[in-house]
Amino acid sequence: SRPVVLVTATVLFNPNQIPTQNVDCSKALTNQAKVCFTMSKLSDVTEASAQVNFTLTLDANRKIPNNRARISKNLREKTGSLSLQLNKETCYNVDFIIDACPEDALNPIKNELRFTFEGLSSGTKPRPSLSPQVQTTTFHSIGFEISCGADEQCVDNLKVDFNFTR
Repeated sequence: SRPVVLVTATVLFNPNQIPTQNVDCSKALTNQAKVCFTMSKLSDVTEASAQVNFTLTLDANRKIPNNRARISKNLREKTGSLSLQLNKETCYNVDFIIDACPEDALNPIKNELRFTFEGLSSGTKPRPSLSPQVQTTTFHSIGFEISCGADEQCVDNLKVDFNFTR
């Protein structure tokens, strides 16, 4: 029978938070996403190879032109293809830009990673099959740096003062 495998997808960002202090608002921020896949066995198998085709959509919850991150001027999706071997992490770097000083710096940028799996036969070994429990669509967020001063405690310090003249 065909071996059954799992594929785990991860996305790491560099830097891992979007800086918000001392930023020149006229210059976009550069960032990098590292998209990684690892194939592991679910059934008894010693060798397996496969290909994944993926699409990374930046700021997936927002409609263009309100998205805060992009690959280039009008492009916010990056597609790629990777060959996987059993128990070996394989990665792909995606460079992207983030608007400096966006209006919404409280909500993280939610990025969507979708992939398809194609098992490849290797010699006499049958093609692996992807387990139905694998999530082929995942979300990976990158948040904005929140600076709350030297004590790192974000506490509102608001005062209201008023008086009536009659």
